[in-house]
Amino acid sequence: MNYRRPIRSFARLVLGGILLGALHATAASASSVVVDFDGIDTSASGVIGAPVVSYLSDYGISFSTSYPLIQPGVYAYPDYVTTVSGPNFFNPAGMATLFTYNLGFSTPLDSFAFTRPGLGSATMAAWTATAYSAADTALGSVSESLLFSYTPAATFTLTGPGIDHVQFSSDAYNFAGLNLSVDNLVLATSVPEPPTWPLLLMGLFGLGAFHHVSRRKTQRI
Repeated sequence: MNYRRPIRSFARLVLGGILLGALHATAASASSVVVDFDGIDTSASGVIGAPVVSYLSDYGISFSTSYPLIQPGVYAYPDYVTTVSGPNFFNPAGMATLFTYNLGFSTPLDSFAFTRPGLGSATMAAWTATAYSAADTALGSVSESLLFSYTPAATFTLTGPGIDHVQFSSDAYNFAGLNLSVDNLVLATSVPEPPTWPLLLMGLFGLGAFHHVSRRKTQRI
């Protein structure tokens, strides 16, 4: 009996399954979360300190700074700041001075984006945002110089992979204006497709079965 044709067909199916599984095993889908700060009640006044820290931690974000007067703050949009998404935006509270704080991420990010609100009758100090790896290697930065009144909103993106934290710096020490305000943080990571490993394992199992069957057929011929 000629077993070559069915064995070859079976081999093609098995190898196709292995190739498909391998291709899917390397595939990933983008997963992103938007932090818009609108889950904090600012109807009475701005909220600073522990409630904002707790809100950020729900998204795996930590807040830290070496400046003791600076606290994370969330406020309703005033008339002189253009709304990105209502009702709130993130604006750490502190004196108009050199302003530096970190946002750390429990899961390393492939990219991090944020929107700097537009300005009405206001000005904003020059600022810089720099992404770092867990080893404190700078991965990239974005910045703007002094912003004057009636500047439109703008979105900025820092790319990794492996963004462990982002440092924001703003200097309003000799300038009567706003420090950097942000809204709509976008945390993006790559997530492996769930069904890929079963496909790969099925292909490997099929290869083992093919090898066993072909050996038995060869012995019978």
